[in-house]
Amino acid sequence: MNNTIQNVIDYFHSELKKSQIAKDYLKSRSITKETIIKFKLGYAPSNTLYVPRFHDRLIVPICDPYSNPVGWTARTLTNEHPKYVNTKESPEFQKSRLLFGYHLAKKAIFKSGYVILVEGQF
Repeated sequence: MNNTIQNVIDYFHSELKKSQIAKDYLKSRSITKETIIKFKLGYAPSNTLYVPRFHDRLIVPICDPYSNPVGWTARTLTNEHPKYVNTKESPEFQKSRLLFGYHLAKKAIFKSGYVILVEGQF
């Protein structure tokens, strides 16, 4: 596991508790506290040292099939464009080769024998 990515995700997750705008957005989308914890959703404040292009955005960690965090996508909380900004492509983070949430759903997929794919994280 990439500890640097995990540390950044942990930081963003802790910052979510401090952001009323992010909490209000999640509430407006009917995202529960349990879902926030399960998916380790976060918030990148404007005063963070991390990449400025993620500032003031909701952070959605992306994991590989083995539950290792490999990057994230950042969603604007306003009408700013682009709506989503992703971690830069790397050997670990190849957006076109990852299915969001697969690491959490794979047991149910194999047990049921089918899967329904949808676009996006929400």
